[in-house]
Amino acid sequence: MPRWRVPATLFAAFAVGTYGKASLSELQREFDAGGARERNRFFNGASTVLRKMLAIKDTTEKQQLLGFACLSEKDYSCCGTAMAQASNKLAKQSAKKKKKLADILRSISGFCKTVAEAMASKEWPSAKSLMLDAMAMGRPQLGNEAFDKDLGGQDMGNMFKGALYEINAKIGGGDMMEMPPNMISGGGAGFYIPGLTANPFYDSSVIRAAKVAEDNYDVIGPEVRAWLQETQVAGSEASKRWVKRKEVENDLKTQGSWNEVPLFNHGLRQELCDFLPKTCQVIDEKIPEVWSNGNGLCSISVLEPGTEVRMHQGKTNSVLTMQLAVSAAKSAGISCGGVEKHPGWQAGKATVFDDSFNHAVWHRGAAEEGLRAVVLCRIIHPDFSLSERHGFLRDKYVSIMKSSANEKVNITEADLKRRVDYLQSAEAAALWKETSRIFRAGTSTRPGSREEL
Repeated sequence: MPRWRVPATLFAAFAVGTYGKASLSELQREFDAGGARERNRFFNGASTVLRKMLAIKDTTEKQQLLGFACLSEKDYSCCGTAMAQASNKLAKQSAKKKKKLADILRSISGFCKTVAEAMASKEWPSAKSLMLDAMAMGRPQLGNEAFDKDLGGQDMGNMFKGALYEINAKIGGGDMMEMPPNMISGGGAGFYIPGLTANPFYDSSVIRAAKVAEDNYDVIGPEVRAWLQETQVAGSEASKRWVKRKEVENDLKTQGSWNEVPLFNHGLRQELCDFLPKTCQVIDEKIPEVWSNGNGLCSISVLEPGTEVRMHQGKTNSVLTMQLAVSAAKSAGISCGGVEKHPGWQAGKATVFDDSFNHAVWHRGAAEEGLRAVVLCRIIHPDFSLSERHGFLRDKYVSIMKSSANEKVNITEADLKRRVDYLQSAEAAALWKETSRIFRAGTSTRPGSREEL
């Protein structure tokens, strides 16, 4: 089915008063008929724009609607300029609601201008990087409850969301209408964030946190291995903790033994750090991707010989899973997103994957082959912007602090302040910039051209 678009030139002409209302009314009736016939949200959105333009006299609102018209035509430069002009006028008004709408339009303007710059780029790595920046500018509106309301209707919001989803497909995130391969299934169990690079596996060289873990393996490896040996000593504190954890039922395991003991949860140190102080110090001082992340988790994860863990999916694509192997086994492997690694781990090296893809792990070796043991950390996705990290962390911590769950997690105001202060610091900005640069340079190898954009 062809996708109809409203010609932006009509809106431009009408915005300056040179196009008659009669012609626009006729076009509106045509789109109303198309919406009824095709049941297509784009028809409805375009018709809403037309109807509003016929009714308004305010030039600021005309500029706003002109921006949406240009967006429908994929004229991103026109969209960016029109939205910026509307935003600037609204920002000068005193009403709080107007200033809120100005912020929304400024976000859309930034998205459109950056996409326009991407479209003008002749090199795929540069174009993809710009589109990732554009997604970070526009993405916050997807979770903004006031977005549809302040824009004057859901159809208007859908026009912008459609543009976001189209860019998501261009950078390799998948078609939202057909469900990307790492879209979180299972209803409300998780959430999917469009506009994040989506690969089943990543080379550790492009993940800063993974390189830090590998560089500190001489500290982490011996300490974790010594602790694992201690768990086998009857009556030791380590064995008591391990036995207690092993009693927890895991419905993902089809046979064998798969266990995890947490080091960090929600970015906070857990009791196991008393036994592994050097490992926790590395994480706490050198890997803020864990401790400043509301979903930040690290644990000691062990697969014993004869273990099979069925296919499963993580709860969000906003984190990547990094596993530093301290004890590798040649018969242990992993499958993620249809890609299989066997063996899946090498001692002293980090295996990094996106667990929002369906994945499974196994250890099919004999007892004499020993354990597959890793330090598992869930780190914030490098494409998740610093401002988004800050907003998510605050929302996550405040939500937990207000709930009964905090009796177990025990997040304090001091915990929140430390992380907010860090995420707003120049140190964090410099680190995120460098982390993003390395990641994008290592994940933008797909050849492309302007025609493909």
